[in-house]
Amino acid sequence: MHASGTSVAEKQNYENAIASLNSLQSNFSVLQASVLRKHKDDCKHINDTIKYLDRVGISMKLLDTLPAIHVSGTKGKVGIGGRYDCTNVLRTTNTVGITSLGLEHTKLLGNTLEEIAWQKAGIVKPAADVFTVPQPSQCIEVIEQECQRSKANLHIVPATLQEYSWASKSSLMEETSNIVGMNTSLAIQIATNWMSKKHSEVTQNTVPLFVTEKTIHGIDSCFWPGRLQQISYDSRKTLYLDAAHTVETNTNDC
Repeated sequence: MHASGTSVAEKQNYENAIASLNSLQSNFSVLQASVLRKHKDDCKHINDTIKYLDRVGISMKLLDTLPAIHVSGTKGKVGIGGRYDCTNVLRTTNTVGITSLGLEHTKLLGNTLEEIAWQKAGIVKPAADVFTVPQPSQCIEVIEQECQRSKANLHIVPATLQEYSWASKSSLMEETSNIVGMNTSLAIQIATNWMSKKHSEVTQNTVPLFVTEKTIHGIDSCFWPGRLQQISYDSRKTLYLDAAHTVETNTNDC
């Protein structure tokens, strides 16, 4: 036994469990391989995606008809995302979201906020409505430049849920996490924007601040296992699970 009361076998079991979990995360292995390649094959991801989609009968023309919402950032999305990500194969996205930016995956994306913002803003498409949360000034400047180049419309969403008028009380109105509040605000805006383009009965102001009953139902029904999840497994113990992997997100989640 160790002085801490943890046996060698228990320590090995924990380490084996972590190794097994990491092997199940495709993003983990992709990151390791990408660090070795650096940016040498940046554009290859998109070209390979086009090639393999064509092999299964999915053409770029067909992709152009998809009513997609494209999101990148470092808080609240999945994968690396951004300019050279395989998801950026989409060419005609009308609604774009950029979540809160921070210093993550610097070996892949860049060593400064400006470099990371340039990578993430690479998903902006011509004439798109682009929504982002309040960002550091250097990030906003880069995003604005990309929007100007693409003739896209940039909208800054409210930073907190308290800035909205609610049709009724939502379970998230008392949420104290800054990241959860900003991500929810961003989700409200990009979802409303997307629906306004597909359904004439949904009106879209530049940044609507009234949250309807249907939107509240969607927010309250949202559940993402492993993100800010609480699990009580007896009367005295509660587990708090979150996949946060940056200092900023861990600090905000606590």
